[in-house]
Amino acid sequence: MAKEYAMYKGEKLLIIGTITEIAKYLGVTKKTVLYYQTPAHLKKMSKSRIGNYKVLVCLDDDDKGINYHE
Repeated sequence: MAKEYAMYKGEKLLIIGTITEIAKYLGVTKKTVLYYQTPAHLKKMSKSRIGNYKVLVCLDDDDKGINYHE
């Protein structure tokens, strides 16, 4: 069974699904979706004045980090 993720924009939930489903919904690549949970993205956005940025959250409790191979 594929891992499920939640994509948020600010505090608004956009979609829950697999990386593939989220990429299709957003019209971007899977690599782009995975970038939304990287430390580099989170650091960059924490300095943003907008504050309404996309964040990807893994819903699997056993997740030990970013899955770049889905």
